[in-house]
Amino acid sequence: MGHGGGQVEEGPDLQYAPTWIVALVCSVIVAVSFAAERSLHCLGNFLKKKNQKPLYQALQKIKEGFLLLVIIIYSDHIMILKI
Repeated sequence: MGHGGGQVEEGPDLQYAPTWIVALVCSVIVAVSFAAERSLHCLGNFLKKKNQKPLYQALQKIKEGFLLLVIIIYSDHIMILKI
């Protein structure tokens, strides 16, 4: 039927992962974060030019919470990296 014992299998331990893979994953996370922040910045400049003050203020609130959102999304992965 199913797997017995109710034990949860964990993936391979981080200490056995090649360094270049860990660096690549971290680099991708950082690159996505920078790209998202840059696109929000460009959107903010566009809203300023179009005199959309309420939308610009809403965008500023989104930018303030962006780092917190990234930390929440990747918190499981960050906890695995206990260095």
